[in-house]
Amino acid sequence: MKEKIESIYSRNDGRFEIRYHYGYKDNGAANYKSVYGATKKEVLNNYNKTIKNLINKNDLLIYDKNYLGYDINCWLNNAKIKNKKSTYSNYQYTLKSRIIPKFAGIKKKTLSLELINKFTSGLLNEGLTEKTVKDILIILQQILKYGNINIKISMPKVPKKDIQILTKYDQEKLEKEILKNLNQKDFGIYFCLYTGLRIGELCALQWKNIDLENKKLKVKKTLIRIKNPDDNIKKKTIVIIDEPKSLSSIREIPIPNFLIPIIE
Repeated sequence: MKEKIESIYSRNDGRFEIRYHYGYKDNGAANYKSVYGATKKEVLNNYNKTIKNLINKNDLLIYDKNYLGYDINCWLNNAKIKNKKSTYSNYQYTLKSRIIPKFAGIKKKTLSLELINKFTSGLLNEGLTEKTVKDILIILQQILKYGNINIKISMPKVPKKDIQILTKYDQEKLEKEILKNLNQKDFGIYFCLYTGLRIGELCALQWKNIDLENKKLKVKKTLIRIKNPDDNIKKKTIVIIDEPKSLSSIREIPIPNFLIPIIE
């Protein structure tokens, strides 16, 4: 796969240079990198080696508008601006692990529904759930829409799962065990049982969010573990505290009277 090279520049120091478009800066401006050589032949060889190495690493390289990699990168850059860190991290991971290796190097004019269906079948054959595969395909569909590529992707049918809830007997049994020796962890379970907090909301909760006098608490933040966006750091995941995904998750919850003395 080769970039359409517009120019080989002759530099004042006698070397030759090829610039290629590689992603975007934090301010949204196009980012460029360069390769050099003593002769035109050498700079071309250096350029081809650089591009091949980036492709082998599944690096998201913008090099030619004819390739789907161009639209992938443009879409991701736009998603970074519009979405929360956790959502963007999920998009980035899905692209790097699933979509980029299969589609970044494909010319848009050769992309077909048949090719995408083979991709879908491959994911299902790997053992991924229908829900996971659908989530991947939704991202791919958004990229196609962004690039004005008129292909309607067939989504796998996701089986409906019944919601599991505690029976009254199980709830009473759980409470009895918790209250035998109430520690911080067990109190967290007990607290969630009567407030409906999600675990991320519980972990992000601070004392300033709890109003004992008016018997209510305010949910404003959630704690999330996401993939580390910095590939240069060995730590694979990082923990962040962010606003919940939806406005409806920012809410006030009444605290039952019997919880007040335990909280105190």
